[in-house]
Formats: sequence, structure tokens, C-alpha cells
Amino acid sequence: MSKKFTLDNVPLEEGLYELAKKQINKDAEFLEILGKRSVKEVNMTLFNRYRNFKFVRIVRYVYKNSRFYKRLYDAAGVNIDKIQTIADITKLPFTTPEDLAISNTKNMIHTDEDTAKKATQYDFLCTSQAKIERAITFTTSGTIGPKKRIFFSDKDIEIMTDFMAVGMNTVMDENGVTQIFLPPGPSMDQADLLARGVKKMKGQFVVTGMLTDSRTQIETIIKHRSTVLFGETRLMYRITKEMESEYDLGSLGVKAIFVTTSYLCDTMRKYLEKIWNARVTTHYGLVEMGLGVAVECGRGCGYHYNELDVIAETVDPETGLIKEDGQIGEMVFTSISREVMPIIRYKNKDISYMKRHNDKCDGLSIIGPIQSRIESMVPLGEGKIYPTYFDNALFTIAELIDYEIHLDNEGGKDNMTIFVETLHEEQDITDAVLEIVKADPLTKGINIRIAYVPKDTMKSETHFKKVVHDFR
Repeated sequence: MSKKFTLDNVPLEEGLYELAKKQINKDAEFLEILGKRSVKEVNMTLFNRYRNFKFVRIVRYVYKNSRFYKRLYDAAGVNIDKIQTIADITKLPFTTPEDLAISNTKNMIHTDEDTAKKATQYDFLCTSQAKIERAITFTTSGTIGPKKRIFFSDKDIEIMTDFMAVGMNTVMDENGVTQIFLPPGPSMDQADLLARGVKKMKGQFVVTGMLTDSRTQIETIIKHRSTVLFGETRLMYRITKEMESEYDLGSLGVKAIFVTTSYLCDTMRKYLEKIWNARVTTHYGLVEMGLGVAVECGRGCGYHYNELDVIAETVDPETGLIKEDGQIGEMVFTSISREVMPIIRYKNKDISYMKRHNDKCDGLSIIGPIQSRIESMVPLGEGKIYPTYFDNALFTIAELIDYEIHLDNEGGKDNMTIFVETLHEEQDITDAVLEIVKADPLTKGINIRIAYVPKDTMKSETHFKKVVHDFR
């Protein structure tokens, strides 16, 4: 990989330290502790001291202002006064997706259904509803998992877009043009928030959405001289596959492709970098933590996350105990800067690992690639399968645009159907797919079928959130 693909325009730690300086100089309470009117620079020691202060403050804040956390901590016997440092985070119980579910009535004071639903949605709030500027209702994993609603204030949105600007600044400078392949919508939707982040770093942007045809997407790149493309992983792969024979994509001046939502396997990365002659980098987003959470390090470390506004942990999914550095576990996140709806120790069911000390990037922690979610893992044979299980191997097939896994138990035996979408509908890739899938130990003794879907069947905003369809 060439040098231009690996170096960040501005390393994330540099951007985070600048954001920390901005926050500290607006934080009268912390400045009083420091005995200063302002700070001129932030180093790792001051950065970590401020994170620790924000964590302790947010725990007291939610206990005082959130009905949910007051009940949760009282029930768990938490002594708030003994929460003195980030190390004390393990004394706090977890928050789960089920706690955030709109229809959930667990731990609610009220008993009638309508009142309970209202309480479920609003008991997390630490302010009046008048402070709410933006609400996002979503299901994390497409068609599975509980539906949730997350609230944000103007202040929350300001902090979110500050980090988006820092994240984008790792791959572009103020002369760049970002083309946003996210669904356009009302003010403060995801595309609008990202555009705000780009504007904060004085860059330009154009929003083309997810469902615009591939040729129009490329013509827009040419017209606006887009230098950064930001979109869903499989969508960027699809557009590239469809257009590489019609355009010399590597000559269009794109310097970076920022992909999000779906897992980026090595096969996809190498292909995209080769065709576009550009760096491909990944973004890890989580609505519950304010959309932008982490960006991939240009030095090849992994993900660096927004440590200024979020605390990340990796725990054993069953016991909840903290995992050692490098050990696979379930990701847990705590928002320490939010005003309306802070979420503390949120088990989001993503599986990865962390390394909490990294000398290469001035002490920033590392999160490994997110390949699967607990709720998306399905038992098969002697193990478990997940939506991206065959990605690295199947995407070596040049004609493959996308695929989806369905399981059933017709005839009393497990059957797997791989639905595939090909670049040209007349193309037969059955033998190539079967060779790959049958070679995996998990499919031993399982009947495997290949089914073709019409062109563009898997091109939709819902299809990009992959699941294994288990009908057994």
C-alpha cells in the first residue's frame, strides 16, 4: 500500500486535543479546579484528567436528573459518592438495547400501557422535553432488535458535529469536496449532520443519497470534483463494480473513500483502493452515542474513537467482566458529554476487541474491526454464522455484487440458500459460490442452494443492514 493511502491528513489525536481545549475553555467548573482562566494547549495528561472529571460529573448528573438511572442505581445499591474515577465504572450496572426499547415497560413506575410507553421513551431524559432538538427512531440491526428513540439537544448536536469535523479532517483538508452517499432528508438527518461537520472544517460537500443511480453518482463526482466519498460499504462497492468499465475511476481525483455501516472485508478494501487509486478508510457509527464514534487510523492501528466524549470498554457478554487488552468481547459505551440523554455503560452487542495503550498514536486507545453483532450470529453446524461470514471469499468473484444468507429446516434438515445479485443477470456464478461455501467446516452436511435475484434487488436502504434470515 502506498504512503498516500496510510497517512492521515490530521491525526485524530491532534484533532481531539484541539476539541478538548475548546471544551475546557468553555467549562468554568473544570477551569476552577485547574485554577486557570483558560488553557493554551492540551497534552495526554490534561486530556485524561478532563475525561475523568467529565465521567464523574455525568454519573452524578444522570443520577440527579434521569428517572431511569435513579431507579437503576438505587436498585443496584450504587453509592454515587464512591464513583471517583473512570476505574470505578465497573461499579455501575449496564444499560441494554432492551432498556432503550420504545415498547419496553421494565422498571417503569406506571402500569397502564400508554403511560408506560411514554415513560419508557422519556425516563432517560435529564432535561425538559423543550430542550430536544432532534429525535432519531431506529432499529440497530435492520429488521431485528428493538426499536429505539434517542434524543439530542442543540448542545449535543454541536458536540456531535465537532467530532465529525475532526474525523473528516483525517482524510481531507479545507480544499476538499465530500460527496455524501447517505439518505437526504429534513434538517439534522445523518447527511445534514455530516455536512455540518464538513462545513466546520471549511470543506465543501454535495449530497447525492443512497438510491441515486451509479452513473449519476459518478457524473456528480466529475462535476463537483469530489475528493472524498462518504457512503455505505456495500453501496460504494456496488457503484464501483457497475461503473469501472465505463469510467477510469482512478483518474477522477478522489483521494479517500470513507465507508460506514457494513463491515469492510480485506477483499473489498483492496479492490476499491486499486480501482479508485485512493485510500479507503472506515467509520464506526452508533446512534446511541451520537452517530460518529470512531474512525480508522491512517497508521494502520485500527479504530480510534472519540475519547473526549465517549468511554469504551470490552466485556465478557455473559459475566460482564472487563476483557484484557486484545481479547474479543462485547463493546460497551458511555457518553460523557451529552445534555439531554446521556447513556451509561451501554452494551450494544457489537463484538470486537480493545487495546487501551497505544504509543504509536500518542496514547489513544484502539478498537478492532466490528465483524458481527451478538444478535446477528446464528447457530450453524458446530459454530455460528453471521451476515458477513463469507465476505472475504465470495467477493473475490468478480461478477458478484451482493449476497444474502437464508436458513430453513425443510425436510427436517438444515438448508442454506445463498441469494446472489450479479453484475450481469445472465451471468452464472453457481459453481464458484458453491465451491467457497461448501469448503467451510460449518456447512458440512448442510444442503446448499444458490438463488439469483434481479438486478438492484439488494440496493435499498434496508438491505444494506444485513442479517442472516433464519426460518428454522
